[in-house]
Amino acid sequence: MLKTLMLPLALIAAIPAQGQAVVSQDVKANPQDTAGLRKVGAEVLFWSQAQRDANFPHMEKIFPGNLAKAGKKVRPLPKGKPLAIPEGEIEAFLDTQNVGGLIVLKGGKIVLERYARGYGPEGRWTSFSVAKSFTST
Repeated sequence: MLKTLMLPLALIAAIPAQGQAVVSQDVKANPQDTAGLRKVGAEVLFWSQAQRDANFPHMEKIFPGNLAKAGKKVRPLPKGKPLAIPEGEIEAFLDTQNVGGLIVLKGGKIVLERYARGYGPEGRWTSFSVAKSFTST
């Protein structure tokens, strides 16, 4: 059951892996260079793991973007009854699948929240269209 539950959740909630490297000099794009942005944007899909580790935590330095500020009435999600999963299985899953974080909500409550690869609840990461999955449900 764990595998059936975790794989779809990981695909939805997977966080790009973070390393200690800095942004690679060869992937910076100029906001006025639309052709260059398209080229770098397409290359993201084919980055090596080392390039993902170095660049995903710093995407705002590579691509232009917009800052989304927190709303005025931000509320924390309540904690629910933790999922009964054998010790070490989540950590093993995060490690083997190279996942930086996983959160599971049930009934609007957090029943599982784990981080790996240097990420934590205060960290930022590029979610691309993953954010649509969260905001549309």
